[in-house]
This record gives sequence, structure tokens and C-alpha cells, in this order.
Amino acid sequence: MLKDITILLLALSSLFFFMVGTVGLIRLPDVFSRMHATTKSDTLGAGLGLLALMVYKGLDP
Repeated sequence: MLKDITILLLALSSLFFFMVGTVGLIRLPDVFSRMHATTKSDTLGAGLGLLALMVYKGLDP
């Protein structure tokens, strides 16, 4: 049960940061602000998503 809650929290956090990056891409005025918003938040979102997958699958080969 603790594993499921951890996976859910990591996946929802990943989704949140991807959505923040998307909103930043749409709403920010110039290209450099858009690039900054998407790279920072999407990198964190991808990392959290991969961490959720690592917890889900475990470290077994």
C-alpha cells in the first residue's frame, strides 16, 4: 500500500510539472521565457515520472 501511494504521488507530481510547463509555454511573452519554463519544469516532470516507473518496476532486471 505504501508503494502504491508513493507511485501515485510521484506520478501526480510529474503530471503537475508537465502541466506547469505547458501553461508557461502558452502564456509567457517571449521565446526565452518560454524555453526556460518548459525546460525546467519538463525536466523535473520527466525525472519524477521515471522515478515513479522505477518504484513501480523495482530494481530487478
